[in-house]
Amino acid sequence: MRRDIFLYLFIFVAVLAISGCSQNAIKACTQEAKLCPDGSTVGRHGPSCEFDPCPNATAVTPPVLNDIPDYISCNSDDDCACGVSPSTGDCLIGNKNFVDTSRQCPDFCTGIDGRMTTQCVENKCRAVHI
Repeated sequence: MRRDIFLYLFIFVAVLAISGCSQNAIKACTQEAKLCPDGSTVGRHGPSCEFDPCPNATAVTPPVLNDIPDYISCNSDDDCACGVSPSTGDCLIGNKNFVDTSRQCPDFCTGIDGRMTTQCVENKCRAVHI
């Protein structure tokens, strides 16, 4: 009798393990952001962790100087900052005149591993691994 209970318990656990309980495991996406042409950012979500589509690019078109939008243009690293766009509230790496640095996006600005910095690269403010 006791042996039967252990046998049934073993079979139950084996069936449970084989049935794929791990298929319902929660999957977390990395908290990266993609910079859209209009200056806003979108994150990842969904089962495949794809980036959300950028909002309609015709909504707001920032001024452009030499084919580089003002909000990301720079001449030196000192021109660049990372924080939040005052107009959209989204995380933004760009010209310090267009970024609210009092509100931060830690993983966006420094990377999950803390090894990113904001630099002026080819006259555009960018996040760069250090």
